Parts: sequence; structure tokens; C-alpha cells
Amino acid sequence: MICLLAFLCTLLFPGGLVAFSLEQPSVVVARMGSLAILPCKASTKISYIHWYRHQEHTAPQRILRLKVSGFSVHKDSVLKADKIIAIKDKDVTSDSLLVLKLEKNDEAVYYCAAWYSWYNKVFGPGTVLRVTDKNPDEDIPPKPTVFLPSITEIKVHNTGTYLCLLEDFFPDVIKIDWKKKDDKTVLQSQQGDTMKTKDTYMKFSWLTVTQESMAKDHKCMVKHERNKGRVDQEIDFPSISRSMCM
Repeated sequence: MICLLAFLCTLLFPGGLVAFSLEQPSVVVARMGSLAILPCKASTKISYIHWYRHQEHTAPQRILRLKVSGFSVHKDSVLKADKIIAIKDKDVTSDSLLVLKLEKNDEAVYYCAAWYSWYNKVFGPGTVLRVTDKNPDEDIPPKPTVFLPSITEIKVHNTGTYLCLLEDFFPDVIKIDWKKKDDKTVLQSQQGDTMKTKDTYMKFSWLTVTQESMAKDHKCMVKHERNKGRVDQEIDFPSISRSMCM
């Protein structure tokens, strides 16, 4: 039980309290039947890098261990031997996991990990692997639909709820924040689950505004892997007093 708790803590709090860390891209999209390259870079030299795969409704499983200082790979029996390859970098701080002959069931979160000391195993933040039969470089950003507060809610409860529906985006890695216009403070909001619709995804988020903030304009900030130039998408919501006039 103690080992399990320690493992979960390393997943939830990668890096712990030490300076050592592992870097991974948040998402990799690759075409079905091809290969995916999942890089992992350590902040300092290490001897071994371990790779784990975590699929929904299952426990994380280690799939291989790579000796970085030499070159030996021990593959666990979780996957077929010809499914994965590990390649180390020359600087003894990084490696890449190659997932071959991609299928839909290869989709998962892949974590690299390393022992920083004999008692401290550090996990990277994880890379989400998405497998598609489309061109993985195709730009499919979220398409927003805006819903403004109802007059009944405003008059009866002295609050107003903005709702932002995001549709037809791929992959599913997305982050949504709400802010007042011309203000950098992130507001407390609510989010629904990310849902799959055929080959793309949809998600909605909403913000309830109190009477004190009804005269302010707000905006929904969307950070998505396919945002052009990695610039956050901004969706403007007029102040509730102005939207009532509209």
C-alpha cells in the first residue's frame, strides 16, 4: 500500500521537492500504421530511464527500462517486442520512445521516469498519444458557440451565466480559462467533460457572474495544441448589462 501511494504521488506531483525534473511534450499525434516518437529529457545526467503506459480504467504499467549510460534495453512483457523501441541521446540526459505500427489501442498517456536518488523516483508530466487516420498536421482548432445569460436568471437570481461550447477540435488536449477583459486574473469557472464526436471532440465551460461584475466584459481563453502560432484563442463575452440591451 505504501509503495502504491508513493507511486501515485509521483504521478500527481512530478519532481517532488527536488530540483531534478523530466520534460515531455503534452501531446503527440501520429497517423495510424506509422510510428510515434515520444521524447523525454532529464535536467541532469542519469543512468536509467523507465517508460510507463497508462490507459483509461487500468493501472499504469511499465513497458521498458533503458540504460542511458551504456545501451541496454529491458522490455517488460506488457507489449509485443516489435511494438516499442527506445533510443538514447548522446548527452546522456534524454531518450525517445518509439511506438511502432500504430493502432487505436496504442492511445494512452506515456510517462518517462528516473531514479534521482535511491529513494526518489521522479516522473515526467506524461505525453498523450493520439492515433488518427487523418493527416496529423491538419489544423483543427476548436469552433466556439457563445451562449449569453437568460433574462430570468438575471432578474430572479442577480447573477448571469456565460456558456462557451467548443466543438470539432482534435486532439482532445485542451485548457479553458475565464478572465475579465483587460485583467489577467483567472476566474473560478466550471467545465464539462471532453466528449468524442466521431473523429473530433467537444467540450463546454461556463462562468457565473455576480451582480458586482455584471457591468464588466469577460473572455474565455482556450489553449489548444492546434492553436495557430500557439496563441491562445480569445472568445469575447459582452457585459451582462450590454447583452440585455442587445
